[in-house]
Amino acid sequence: MEVRALSEILETDLPGVGKKFTLATIEGETVTVIVHTSGRRDVYFSADEDGDEEPAMFKLTDEEARRLSAVLGDTFYKPTPMEALRSAMASKMMIEMVQVMKDAVAVGRSLQELDIRRETGVSVLAVQRGDKGIANPPASTRLEANDVLIVMGGTDEVKKLEKLIKK
Repeated sequence: MEVRALSEILETDLPGVGKKFTLATIEGETVTVIVHTSGRRDVYFSADEDGDEEPAMFKLTDEEARRLSAVLGDTFYKPTPMEALRSAMASKMMIEMVQVMKDAVAVGRSLQELDIRRETGVSVLAVQRGDKGIANPPASTRLEANDVLIVMGGTDEVKKLEKLIKK
């Protein structure tokens, strides 16, 4: 009987049956899949690290396993980082774009001089300047006319920012 580690998935030959694959999750749970030579999969899940409790079990046909694999492998849906960030913040926070107009008092001033976070409560995530983006801009970044600030904050905080850069 051969046992080998395959990307932290333990693979075991089961002569006459098929193969067994075992994955320990980062939370200490265990997922075991027995793939029968017929294609059927028996899936076992155990949250019990000591193995004292009976694991939950369900069976999948070959076709069902392929469909589930497509879902688990991001074929049907993969949240973008922006979607994940927006959903995590729900309605309390938002990401907005605020343009610096050519006659704004903020033109020529650095983010540090404007003290945006303390004055408004928003965080400047990036500055879009024409075709160039400045991710996580340093405090020394001086704003130019037509820059677009990509900021994160609540509705009231974003309104404060709009007032601040228009002063």
